[in-house]
Amino acid sequence: MIIKFLSFGYRHGEPEADLIIDARKLKNPYGVEALKKFNGLNDDVQHFVRHDPRWSEWFPPSLKMVNGLIQHNIDNDMKDITIAVGCVGGLHRSVVAVLALAKNSEWAWSPRKGYPETVIHHRELQRAK
Repeated sequence: MIIKFLSFGYRHGEPEADLIIDARKLKNPYGVEALKKFNGLNDDVQHFVRHDPRWSEWFPPSLKMVNGLIQHNIDNDMKDITIAVGCVGGLHRSVVAVLALAKNSEWAWSPRKGYPETVIHHRELQRAK
């Protein structure tokens, strides 16, 4: 099984995914001139998004949904999973959120045999190249 974490921008259309999580309620770093030119891989952008007071309301239930879906698929010997997180442009909040969800999910990066492989893809960052 492969767990694919995908960041995307709603402006460019929703991807096909088993779970889509909306990160648009988080404060947008694009509105901060000093952060606008960077993306969610940047440390300052990550700090800005993760220190938004809404992060503490958004992240725990999102992680719980992710872990629940993965556990369900493992328990039922089901197919690969795509978990997508979107924001408006797909360059800032969704990138930060996908990295945090992948890092903190109970199964991601597990070296134990038989556990799923984890893949991260930032759709709009690929387009921007």
